[in-house]
Amino acid sequence: MWFFDAQQVENGIKYPRSSKHIKRIYRKKQNAVKDYLHKVTRWLAEYCKKERISCVIIGDIRNIRKGKDIGHKTNQKFHGLPYNKLYIMLEYKLKLYGISLTK
Repeated sequence: MWFFDAQQVENGIKYPRSSKHIKRIYRKKQNAVKDYLHKVTRWLAEYCKKERISCVIIGDIRNIRKGKDIGHKTNQKFHGLPYNKLYIMLEYKLKLYGISLTK
């Protein structure tokens, strides 16, 4: 997506637009991520219900990489994960089972 924008800027287009193809690819990726997050959070919520867990505590991951060299590709993947969406989905699914979530 960004490469296409850079090409348009080089050609003098001030406000680059994405093509239908690029938009479709981006939407497909977003749908896949959303689907995976729903599946993971549902599995976690059902596991907590089955094991009679009453409270889930999630740690802060902001400084988890400090002083570590995990490589360029892994770093991109790590930063591309929508952690906030994961927290929101997990919170509402746990709430359905009466389980509290603490950050």
